[in-house]
This record gives sequence, C-alpha cells and structure tokens, in this order.
Amino acid sequence: MKSFGRRRADTEEWGWQMSTGGVALVSRAARWGLWGLVAAGPVLAVGAWAHSGEAASMPVPKVAAEPVAVADTAGPAGIAELFVTSYLTASPREAEQLDVFLPGASARVASARPVVVERSAAVEVETVRKGYWSVSVAVVLKEAGKETGKDREERGEGEPGGVRFFRVPVAAADGGFTAVALPSEVAGPVDTDSEARGLGYGRPGPASKGDPGAATLLGFFEAYLAGRGDVERFVAPQASVRAVTGAPYTQVRLVELAVQGADDGVVAAEVPREGERREVVVELEALEAGGGWRPMTYAVSLQVRDERWEISALRAAPALAKEKGKSK
Repeated sequence: MKSFGRRRADTEEWGWQMSTGGVALVSRAARWGLWGLVAAGPVLAVGAWAHSGEAASMPVPKVAAEPVAVADTAGPAGIAELFVTSYLTASPREAEQLDVFLPGASARVASARPVVVERSAAVEVETVRKGYWSVSVAVVLKEAGKETGKDREERGEGEPGGVRFFRVPVAAADGGFTAVALPSEVAGPVDTDSEARGLGYGRPGPASKGDPGAATLLGFFEAYLAGRGDVERFVAPQASVRAVTGAPYTQVRLVELAVQGADDGVVAAEVPREGERREVVVELEALEAGGGWRPMTYAVSLQVRDERWEISALRAAPALAKEKGKSK
C-alpha cells in the first residue's frame, strides 16, 4: 500500500524544514524527562511502600508490546523527512542531532560534507508491514555558487543544485517512530516519461475569438483571477465557485484550449443546443501586479443554458487519457 506526501495548504513552504535548535530541544527534553524520573524516585518509592500490601494481592496483567497505531502515514513521513534533511545538512559539530533519529548515526557521517537544502518533502510512503514503513524523501539542493558567506564557511561550496531522492526505513517504537538505517539515495518515484501523464482531451489549439465558449472562459477567468466583473455572470446556478480573494492579477489571456472530443481547441463552432456540455483544459496566463505573466492550467466543465455557455464546475484535476487498447 502506498500513499503520497502532501503539501500543507496553509504554508508557502512544502515539507518540514529542519531546525537544528528544534532537534536539540527534543534531545534536551528527553534527557530532562529521564532526570525527572530519577529525582522523583524517592517519592515514588514511598508511595509504592505505602500500597505494597494492596498491590501484592492484585495480579499484574501481561501486556504484549504492540507497534504504535497510526491512522495515516504522517508520523513516519515526518520523521523520515527530518532525518534526511538533518543527515544532509548537519556540520561535524551538529552531527549528534542525528542520534535522535538513529542511535550511533553521528559517528557514521562524521566525514560527510554537509550541503544546503532549500526544501524537502516526503513524496512516497510504502507500508512494509504493520508498524514498518519505507519513506522516500525529495530534497531540493541549493545551486553551487548561491551560498551565503556563512554557508560557504560551514558547508563548503555546495553540491550541484537539483532534486534528489533518499529512502529511509522507519519503524514504530516506544509510542513513537525511529529510523532503523541511514538514508539511501535512490531514483525518484516520478516517471517523467510515463504515459499516465497524458490527459484525456483532444489536441490543444489557440483560443478563437469567434468561439462563444472561449469568450465565456475568458470573461470568467478575468473575474475569477483579476476581479474584472462578477463571476456569477458566467457561472451556472448550481455551481459553487467564488473568485480568488484579493484579485492578485490585473489581466488574463487565454493561450490554448483542449476539448474532449475535438482536436482544434474550439468549444463550439455552431450555436450550441440547450444542455450541451463540454470538458475543457484551459491554458492561460495571468499578469501579476508586480509584472510578469504567470502560466496556469485549469480543468473546466461547461454547459449551455438559455443559449449561452456557463461554467458548471472547476474540476479538481484534469481527466487522464484512457489506457491504450480500451474503447472510449
């Protein structure tokens, strides 16, 4: 069973960023917890003596050690991501932080040169068995030559920039999670040549000024992204679509359209029939307030009501192409 890591919707950074202070805090908290138990020893002993007679007559139930139960893979993914980031970025004087994730790891990586990680994310979690996972983590390394003076001093000149992938085995232990081996670099799980990336639409073509469907799409996205007009003018009554808050763009232009069942990018060349529907992938560009055109892709459902096209839905994702050999 596999699941994929997701970016949190309420933050601009995807993945969890490693903080040396954070890991050190975890380590200190663990040590203080142990010292607290030592300090409380005499008090606990007195309490145990006071109730020894009662406790002696009560049977002690045997509890089998079970792996910690988790509803999803967020825990293993988070531990693996933190471990990989620390493994790559820790300088020799920071190496002890690795022992929080894997005892003895600091001695194994003492001679490795640290690099600068810009971003990281757990991208794949595979359940090996109950309480045991294999987690793949993607990291984006800072390009060589972009390091600050402090980075160069502590981490050298850096590695070539780019995305790299590391796999970490993680097990449930003592109510939490622990890595059971050092990370291993692997090929990424994303297959850029996969046919699964193909979309289930016709050949894209430029948006035509004479296409009433394209006119509806342009008017809608100008209202949706740039605040030019009211989106309700272009949306079907049953659809629930609200404009982007703050109108972050000043202008929108359609680049091309891909329509299911058509190979020219035209939504409809003739007057549409009542209730007619179209599924369209819209490639557009929006002009940012500070300058620069931002390319974006939307999957849109259109339908005809009262002899005009309306937006019936903004799809969460475009439809994928059907497998070869299967009938449409």
